[in-house]
Amino acid sequence: MRTIRVVAIPTEIANSVRKTMRAPVYGFPAHSELASDDAPCRHCLRTFSPGVDRRILFTYDRFADVESLPQPGPVYIHAEDCPQYPGDAGFPEVRHLCTHGGSCYWRRSCHLLRKKL
Repeated sequence: MRTIRVVAIPTEIANSVRKTMRAPVYGFPAHSELASDDAPCRHCLRTFSPGVDRRILFTYDRFADVESLPQPGPVYIHAEDCPQYPGDAGFPEVRHLCTHGGSCYWRRSCHLLRKKL
């Protein structure tokens, strides 16, 4: 059986985006808005409360410096500080990782494989 490890966006990156309103690596402008759906925060992995939580949308490449080809994509984080999801806490009890196009990644023989959930 494979061990699943959930890796949230590092706190340093989340704080940098909140401070500069710029995407890491690319420098694209970030966008702040009132949440309109229950998508996940990629830092704490909790869902946003529509009409209540403010969130920041920005471009993030979770495999920068790991893969040779860039794989940037849009992600949300809370506009206010939130605790980083601990990597040793296992798989979070949330549906949104699947209903919002979540993917599962694992390392085998030095290759990253991707499987849609």
